[in-house]
Amino acid sequence: GSLGPTSAKKLSFEADLASKLDQGEEGIQKMKLAIDNAKTEEKKRALMYDLARMYLDKKSISDGVQTYRDLLSKCPKGGNLELCRRASVGIADENFKLKNWDVAEKYYKKTLEEFEDVKDNPWSQYQLGNIYAKQRKFSAAVKAYNLVQENFSESYWASQAQWKRDDTIWRKEYEGVLTQ
Repeated sequence: GSLGPTSAKKLSFEADLASKLDQGEEGIQKMKLAIDNAKTEEKKRALMYDLARMYLDKKSISDGVQTYRDLLSKCPKGGNLELCRRASVGIADENFKLKNWDVAEKYYKKTLEEFEDVKDNPWSQYQLGNIYAKQRKFSAAVKAYNLVQENFSESYWASQAQWKRDDTIWRKEYEGVLTQ
């Protein structure tokens, strides 16, 4: 029998610990080493997700988003994989915060098209409405908010979409008045 954990298991444990403790650059390096030595693609994706979260927690947005993109590139086609879906939403959310509307829109749409999990789909559809509203594309915004209500009527975001839809219609109607 074996006398202890394998080096890959030890690295995985250290990486898990690094993701829970603020170990700065050393923790990031441990996580990268664990990713390189992960035995399965599933474990590699899980560690990559943790690394992306570490970067984002440290406000290293570009590194976090790039790590999410790297994780997505390792997702099998047609797989309904939780971490892949969360990475797609993560890219969209971070780009939304940065007002990178085109990229945020692309990844919210990707989430809706490629992942069937209903957990983030109402949010993704709602955020599409917000993107269009921010760009003053009022008709597209209203359509997106309507889709939240039609497709996800039981979700929290359906009630939020109703309010945002009404607000968008009001803003469109009074657009000229508000800018005087």
